Amino acid sequence: MELSIPNINGMLLGPFRLAVLGIGFFILYRWVTKKPLVQTDLDWAFVNLSRYMSILIVVLFCLVFLKAYDLFTIFFLFMVFLGLKYLDLKNYKNLNRRLSRKKMPFLVAFFDFIEKKPGKEKLWEERKPFWKASKNYIVLVLALVGALTFLSRYLFLKYDLYTLSGLWLKDLERVKSIDQGIFVANDLFVRGEPILIDFYAKITGISQEVALSSFGLLEHVGLVLMLYWLIGKLSGSKLVLPLFAVGLFAIGYGFLPLNINLLHKHNPEFLALIMAIPLMYFSAGKPTVLPKGVSLFGFVLPVGIAICATSIFIGFIIMPLFLLLLAIIRVTPIERLGRITKAYALGLVSVVVLYGFMSWFKGYVFLDFLLTNLIQVNTYTYFPQLAVTLDELLLYYDWMGWLGILLLLPLFFRDKGKWGAILAFMLFTAILLMLRNIDWPWFDNDILMQCLPWFLVLQLVLFLRVLGSCLEIVFAPLSSYKKSLRLSLLSLILVGVLLFNGSTEYSLKEKEPLKKELLKAYGTLSMGNLPYSYGVVNQGYGLTLAKGSHHYMGYAEFLDTYPKRDALYQAIKDDKNYLRAHPKSALPPSIFVFVSKPDASISEYGLVTPPEVREGIGELLRNLRKKGRHIETFFEDENLQVYEIVNKEDSSDLNALIFNL
Repeated sequence: MELSIPNINGMLLGPFRLAVLGIGFFILYRWVTKKPLVQTDLDWAFVNLSRYMSILIVVLFCLVFLKAYDLFTIFFLFMVFLGLKYLDLKNYKNLNRRLSRKKMPFLVAFFDFIEKKPGKEKLWEERKPFWKASKNYIVLVLALVGALTFLSRYLFLKYDLYTLSGLWLKDLERVKSIDQGIFVANDLFVRGEPILIDFYAKITGISQEVALSSFGLLEHVGLVLMLYWLIGKLSGSKLVLPLFAVGLFAIGYGFLPLNINLLHKHNPEFLALIMAIPLMYFSAGKPTVLPKGVSLFGFVLPVGIAICATSIFIGFIIMPLFLLLLAIIRVTPIERLGRITKAYALGLVSVVVLYGFMSWFKGYVFLDFLLTNLIQVNTYTYFPQLAVTLDELLLYYDWMGWLGILLLLPLFFRDKGKWGAILAFMLFTAILLMLRNIDWPWFDNDILMQCLPWFLVLQLVLFLRVLGSCLEIVFAPLSSYKKSLRLSLLSLILVGVLLFNGSTEYSLKEKEPLKKELLKAYGTLSMGNLPYSYGVVNQGYGLTLAKGSHHYMGYAEFLDTYPKRDALYQAIKDDKNYLRAHPKSALPPSIFVFVSKPDASISEYGLVTPPEVREGIGELLRNLRKKGRHIETFFEDENLQVYEIVNKEDSSDLNALIFNL
């Protein structure tokens, strides 16, 4: 059966399905809780995103540890969560009375819906409690911002060095180990991000390979949305400054130390920052951001555990350093900051105890575990797209940051409540730039450089905010034109960034195009065929891809042994008793042979089929066809062709198995 290449790329399909699931969850959540829409603003959305993502990671951690991690358990816990939200249980006092009070309205509403069967007009009227026209533009802006960031990163797929590299294969092995219920891995890497990647693959119905390659794009989208929210909270600007910030982060490659070749790589530091940013603002800003009904301890503890379980660098260095800075500059009431610090410290200690036990169980020294997660030997800093050298660029940001802090100090002493959080974030970014010069064997500058771009954009926009306030004081008579002047200046900066990017992209060298075709083919195989009902013939990298999914055979083994195995199988395939007694003599129902085409470019990762192997495979397949074997083209693209040897009809393809029941 020849398969046509799907029109929707798997890298796009997963995020699209996740967005649809997110919208569905929001609608269901609002319907169950029946809370006024006025509570649904950006504060509610982003703080709860951090909170529920943290709780999700903690729950998935526990499920993997208890070997209860599967879709059925996750769905069951989700229904329990909705039930608790519907009952609005904050404690278990008077539980029977509360259940009785909820039971009657629910039954009346349910049977009323069944009997009346409201039409479209009625349902349209009932949508009003869940929607508000005055907030529509914010939803649209956030959607456009997320889409712009995703597409700007996705377009650099042709320059990607990560996918199907040795590092990618190791990361895939970690994700597959989660799916296999392995909680304690031999490499002792933190497990927060691999767990979430596997969960993302499960709920969106995409392969683990595609999920691993697209998860980094989702992290960039999450960071840019958090940037939009935080800039709005700190600056007081609802649209102009947040849009400028996210525009710069999304397309300002010439002015940010972003590694173009690794944009598609997932990053545990990014994921940890997404959860940490609301906590950082909550620690330095106003307490009203915390959702109603959520205690301080109940918010900070799961977020702290999830951050530390996702990134040792963010959890053990960045967050404690930020809390220490807040204690020094005293922009937060000391009693409240003390409670936050105690709750976060408890989460950090919980993760230390967990990984200390894991280290002891595997026979590792705990300090070795910390060093493994604090030093990344597979990451490098290479930024050919920068407008100036890296040292010059960071020096400009450093000068700008300290100038902004000096301008901010008079404003801060006039109104600490308004400018305290801005001072905290500007000082913290300046400290991060200073840390780059520290020569400490346990501090990895490469990891710091991955986190810096987000903070540099934040620093730049806050500097513009402070500078604008100072100019308003100096040029008070021109205050009526301030909005027009701000918009014009920011627009000119963004146009300059776009023009620079247009001239920079052509200097980048396109990487191996065969990788995305291989990823597409493997994604099609894993999603369309029953696990271990098929085998794959490929280069050595295919061994890692095969774990937990299918059988694997190298090119040499295929050319040397397959003709004999095929002859034996054809002789015994109808003898079920013999096959039960000698299962190794059986062949998988389908064998998929991956062969790159002759004009495929040479790959440094060993993805291209050697010419002599390609010729040998062609001759072997021709001989098999002469013997009457069923061989067809399963997948074909510009650089790749995948042949399917069908040993048993309709025994591997999931659609065929379902419709032939």
